Amino acid sequence: MNDMENKRIIAENIQYFMNKCGKSRKDLCNDLGIKYTTLAGWLSSEKYPRIDKIESMANYFKIPKSDLIEKRASDNSNSLSFKMNPHEKLVVTAYHNHPDMQPAVDRLLGIQNKNTIYPVYNKIFDSSYMKVSTPTELYEIKESKKDENK
Repeated sequence: MNDMENKRIIAENIQYFMNKCGKSRKDLCNDLGIKYTTLAGWLSSEKYPRIDKIESMANYFKIPKSDLIEKRASDNSNSLSFKMNPHEKLVVTAYHNHPDMQPAVDRLLGIQNKNTIYPVYNKIFDSSYMKVSTPTELYEIKESKKDENK
């Protein structure tokens, strides 16, 4: 792998983890004490960060350093993306925000053995989430365990 390819990979990975954690360039610069122009150089694949900056970003995103410097595998295995009209967005959001109603909706739709709830979380994504996107908004849905007291 050549130098330009390494710069491209780390640029893509930094941007990926910024998006995943809901962080802007300004957030990252302020939180880690990085100059904006330095970060811009990394994200445009013009420059490569020093190892101490890679380590700082890895700690910041709570990931191993290798997740920043190595090419990522595709996230398609655990994600689903499709466009939704406004009514569909309302229905999906209501379903995920009302776990007490989910069993009734599941029965109505003929969905069997529904043992998990999927509340909506915004600005968080990882491979265990199901991603639902629209032209202007992104809804991320994370699987969570049912409260044992219910």
